[in-house]
Amino acid sequence: MSICKSCGMSIAWVKTRSGKWMPVETVKVPVLPGKGKETFITDDGDIITGERYREFKKNPDTVAGNVPHWANCPGADRHRRRGKDAGM
Repeated sequence: MSICKSCGMSIAWVKTRSGKWMPVETVKVPVLPGKGKETFITDDGDIITGERYREFKKNPDTVAGNVPHWANCPGADRHRRRGKDAGM
């Protein structure tokens, strides 16, 4: 685990399928894929959209995901890459 340099919160890192490391919240949440517009990342490195669900066991379609840290960090804009370095 690491500490965010902007907000001081504990974060974890997950490697995406494209090979890049993404900072994420440390607690996994149940996600219903395709049911919402929030972004999550799985342990396999898949970036998915969906919505948070109440519990893992109540719906067999839920998957475990982490919320990208930039979704909650007040200093996220300071870490975004712009222009050529953004990988666009």
